[in-house]
Amino acid sequence: MASQSRPFQGKTILVVEEEEGIRSLLQLILVNEGFKVLLTGNGQDALNLYRDQGSTIDLVLMDVRMQHLDGPTTFTALRSMNDQVRCCFMTGDASSDREQELLALGGLHVFRKPFPSLSELIRTIQRCLD
Repeated sequence: MASQSRPFQGKTILVVEEEEGIRSLLQLILVNEGFKVLLTGNGQDALNLYRDQGSTIDLVLMDVRMQHLDGPTTFTALRSMNDQVRCCFMTGDASSDREQELLALGGLHVFRKPFPSLSELIRTIQRCLD
């Protein structure tokens, strides 16, 4: 699965996902592609981590539904820290209206869970970083 040239070696992705299994899977996949990965399980931890390390984070990959501080609310708070923050959302909600809301908020892409394919996930992340 890892590309030969690994053009995104050293790029950092912050994964914000409540479910530990999904976080671990994404970490494994992304590290295998050459990304540095930071993990958090909720929006508040994501804000704290971004406050400390935001200048090193190239992309945020964030779940929409999380307890206490959901993805859209977290993204809005991230945007107040850095209006150029790049974010892709992940959701199990298949509604196209919801997807349009997330894109209108400033999300670069909305991944549907379960992910259609790992290669598509990586290609889309790479496009979002270009």
